[in-house]
Amino acid sequence: MTPLGVRTWEFGDATWESTREVAREVGPTLGYQVVEDQPEGILLRSSEFYGKEIDQYCIYPIINAKTGDRMHTFTSWQIEMIRQSTVYHNRRAAGVVAVEIVKEDRALRAKTYCRAFTELNVQLAESTGVHERELLKALGAALPPGVQP
Repeated sequence: MTPLGVRTWEFGDATWESTREVAREVGPTLGYQVVEDQPEGILLRSSEFYGKEIDQYCIYPIINAKTGDRMHTFTSWQIEMIRQSTVYHNRRAAGVVAVEIVKEDRALRAKTYCRAFTELNVQLAESTGVHERELLKALGAALPPGVQP
């Protein structure tokens, strides 16, 4: 799966306001909460996902330094925590998808990522792009004709 990563759009001030409005209105219907809403940017965050569900939306961030492979998936880490319940008492593999939309000069930047709860505590992780796709599509529709995301 190819993560969405960072997308940049050209826009004017009227477009920025309509984009913020769409994010505030559509975000909650797609499972996002507006965490910050400032004149220069808006941050939306999904509800928390667990186990197999978070594997659909986020790529496990911890890499084995010797092999270069990922240490786990979120599902396998949850199984490991259950096996070692004395070490990981009351912990769950979990994460959230975040969409940060920022006004930069005459560009609109949408950055998507995950905040994952791992054996190294909270880590930034790459998003698979699955969960935020509908939100980015709705934001793209707010752009004027001829401006493509």
